[in-house]
Amino acid sequence: MAITKIQSESLNLADDFAFTGTITGAGESNAPSFSTSITSNQNITNNADVKVAFATEQYDTGSDFDTTNYKFVAPSAGKYFFSTMVVAQAEGTVFSNAYVKFKINGSNKQIPFWYSGGSSTNIFSSIKYLPMSLTCCYNLSASDYVEVFVYLAKDAGSGTHVVFGTEVYSHFSGFKISS
Repeated sequence: MAITKIQSESLNLADDFAFTGTITGAGESNAPSFSTSITSNQNITNNADVKVAFATEQYDTGSDFDTTNYKFVAPSAGKYFFSTMVVAQAEGTVFSNAYVKFKINGSNKQIPFWYSGGSSTNIFSSIKYLPMSLTCCYNLSASDYVEVFVYLAKDAGSGTHVVFGTEVYSHFSGFKISS
């Protein structure tokens, strides 16, 4: 189709068009992308940042998620989207503080979910499971890495903290948005 035809007429999208050459910029592949989960329940140390052990991959298009060190390593510079959901339980205890966060290259980033209470105001005292989620976009350089950490503190009791495994409960995923 000649460019003059497009300029002189309205473009009918129902028509068939025969393009020659290469069409670029028509879409993004959003690669690399990955989705991971916890293989089994993970005990969490009280009052400490603990890296969540995402060791099971549902998929990893570029083999960029490290299931040994539980981190995504950016293969190239660009804008990336990440999402995580961590479901925790304080067995026989009461949460006084809780959060989930991303770290990039070992440095803290967003900590959007934070609860700081006490035994007199603790909203988690009757909650068996505590879901915490986080989504963020980051501009990463090649070799930057992203990890998920959780912090749980008990106000009372002697039980342990647990992060629940399998993709039904705790998962971490991400993909590249653009260069």
